[in-house]
Amino acid sequence: MRLEQLTWEAVKDSKDPDELQAFVNACSNGFFGDLARLRLARIRKAAEAQVANLETRKILVEKSLRKKLEEQVKTAVLKDTKTTHPKVMTREATREIQAELNRLGCVAGRPDGLWGRKSTRAVIITPNLPKFNWQHCSLPMSCWIS
Repeated sequence: MRLEQLTWEAVKDSKDPDELQAFVNACSNGFFGDLARLRLARIRKAAEAQVANLETRKILVEKSLRKKLEEQVKTAVLKDTKTTHPKVMTREATREIQAELNRLGCVAGRPDGLWGRKSTRAVIITPNLPKFNWQHCSLPMSCWIS
């Protein structure tokens, strides 16, 4: 009994499951053997919980990184396809704006009422846009410049 107590004193505060398992193997029938088994079970349960927590955090970080990457890709794609075309504009208003841009020499393409690359480019690169005659258009400038 004295040897078991001295051995227990040496391992009772240990956080190493191997040390506690060695004590249980050597002194499993005594009072301290039961305490060692309880402590060993608590340590293993805490280790399993910690592993589960780390796995959960890993999954959350991966999801977050994936979402950020998807947003960056989406933003890059939107930047490539973004135009100055208004969200709501009639085909007739678009046709009038294209005709006026062509009148200014901005090469907006055929005034077909469909806003495309040529129309966008004409608005972006033209130095003559301030001379645009808004009286010829049925919509004010604030309706189509975003």
